[in-house]
Amino acid sequence: MADEKEEEEGEEEGDSKSPSEALTLDEAKKVVTEMQAANKERKELIEREEELHAQKILSGKADAGEKKEKTKEDKAIESAKNLIKGSGFENDLFPETQTG
Repeated sequence: MADEKEEEEGEEEGDSKSPSEALTLDEAKKVVTEMQAANKERKELIEREEELHAQKILSGKADAGEKKEKTKEDKAIESAKNLIKGSGFENDLFPETQTG
C-alpha cells in the first residue's frame, strides 16, 4: 500500500512541470541528434587511441622513458636516508650508497 502511494506521488510530481519546462518533440529530437553525434565522435577517438596504443606496444616504445614506480619499501628507505643525511651515520647505515 505504501508503494502505491509513493507511485501516485511520483506521478503527480512528474506531471507538475509546466508546458514551458517540458521538452518539445523537436527539441528532444535535436538533443538526441546531438548526443548521437557526440557518441560517434567519442567512439572514433577511442578507436584512434586504441590504434596508437597498439602501435606503441608493437614498436617497443610503450614503456620507454617512463620512471619506475617506487615500492613502499623504497620510499621508506629514501625517507630514512633524507632524515639522517648530514649526520655522519649515513655511511654506516646505508653503505651501498657511498659516494666517492
